[in-house]
Amino acid sequence: MFGNAIRQVMPSTPANDVFSDKSISKSALLLIVIDWLVLGLFVLVGEFNHGMAGINQLPRLFQTTAELALPWTVLGFLLGAFRYSSDWRGYFGRFVVAWLAAAPLALLLRAWLHGQAAIIVIFMAITMAVGGGLLLAWRLVYFFLRLRKE
Repeated sequence: MFGNAIRQVMPSTPANDVFSDKSISKSALLLIVIDWLVLGLFVLVGEFNHGMAGINQLPRLFQTTAELALPWTVLGFLLGAFRYSSDWRGYFGRFVVAWLAAAPLALLLRAWLHGQAAIIVIFMAITMAVGGGLLLAWRLVYFFLRLRKE
């Protein structure tokens, strides 16, 4: 409904394509939901590794996951990371570019929200490598399942 009106006003870009009738598809929604779950798993493992499991674990888990996942979702939309393509270079290229932009931004925003003056370098490296690796692993599975289905 709104997709046609938006296409008439705005040129076609990855960010605008999100609003097209086909872009907010089951595929994009599935990518977003499972990305959030994967980032939640990453946060949960981190909390256990740092001995933070216990009182108020669930609210902290949701908050930290949201602090990572919201910037990831916004930049993912803007950079086309939620658009499936059977061209692996485009599909994974958009994912990598979006993650390399979103992870540092998420950690900067998280530091700012918590009043931290700096981000610990190892925390940044682990978030980018392990968090990105978990997202990449699940997206590889998704890519090959979709490719097999086509």
